[in-house]
Amino acid sequence: MKPVVFLFKNRLRRDNGKYRIDYGYRLFKTIKDELGKAGIKAVLDGPAELQHLNVGDDICPIVVNWGCSPKAVKSFIEGAVYLNHPENVYKAVNKIETQKALRDFGVNRLTQTTSKHQAWTWFLNESIVLARTTVTGKSGEGIVVLNFKNDKDKYPTEESFPDAPLYSLYWPKTHEFRIHVVDGVVVDRQQKRKMSEEKLVGNELTYDKMIRSWENGWVFTRENIRTSDYMDTTAIHAVQALGLRYAAVDMFAKYDSGSNGRIRDWAVCEVNTSPGMEGATLDTYATALTKLIKETVNEVAGYKEPVAKKANPTSYFTAIEELEEALVYLNQEPEPIYETEDEILEDEEDHE
Repeated sequence: MKPVVFLFKNRLRRDNGKYRIDYGYRLFKTIKDELGKAGIKAVLDGPAELQHLNVGDDICPIVVNWGCSPKAVKSFIEGAVYLNHPENVYKAVNKIETQKALRDFGVNRLTQTTSKHQAWTWFLNESIVLARTTVTGKSGEGIVVLNFKNDKDKYPTEESFPDAPLYSLYWPKTHEFRIHVVDGVVVDRQQKRKMSEEKLVGNELTYDKMIRSWENGWVFTRENIRTSDYMDTTAIHAVQALGLRYAAVDMFAKYDSGSNGRIRDWAVCEVNTSPGMEGATLDTYATALTKLIKETVNEVAGYKEPVAKKANPTSYFTAIEELEEALVYLNQEPEPIYETEDEILEDEEDHE
């Protein structure tokens, strides 16, 4: 069978009347050129190209998917090999589905709930709650910050508390990272840092410490980044939990005070299937994805979708000097994601 590679990217979105930068096109154009040098035919287009393809017995489509969910693809081709299947992309896009997958896989993650009552309880305990009015938003889109100290008079009852499909308990991070994973290997790391005052003014942006997005004055950097092997392992497991072959994992971390402070805790925030990138990050990604595609082309006859296996937390900690931290970690139980108030009550009864 003759493999043909299809490079599919998600459509551009407009923000305030302006198109976003098409990072997917830049990446796939680089990959297509490299595949061409190796004599591999590649088509760079949207999902519609594959839908009209007359697949014969002598052709095996290999679909390299950059952020396209089932809604964008609309139909699948029998016998095609998907790198990042649209259904798995949807799991990553939908925050509820993401957290369920991470929970089942045993990955460190945020504490979240779909129960308004549970979120209200957090609020009454003087915690900061983030209400997500959309579960598919990017860059902090649809997040409403509910701070008891500032909003207790605004929301005096549970009935007055904002309705949302998902609520998150605020995670008091000191650092935020993006870890890029391709085929089970970390290929790049970035850290979010505050934008310079000059750029803030030039882009007419306002700095927000809590919701760290470009619109709130934050940018990804690549210099002087200090993460850990544990975080890399967690990022790899997060991608595997969603059945993906490549993605960028956004993670929060808590560091001890001081310039040489150690990482005390970390958690996966979300997983991106079409992350923005440029420069060295784009080049690194292109090299890693090209390698994966070439391997898939060579092994297409025996290709199988990867099956997620539950993470083994003990594998994170192999160094003797980290034994104490490992014991603390292994004694922690992950916070459940509750679907209904009845599930909360059932869980409480099990622990009585």
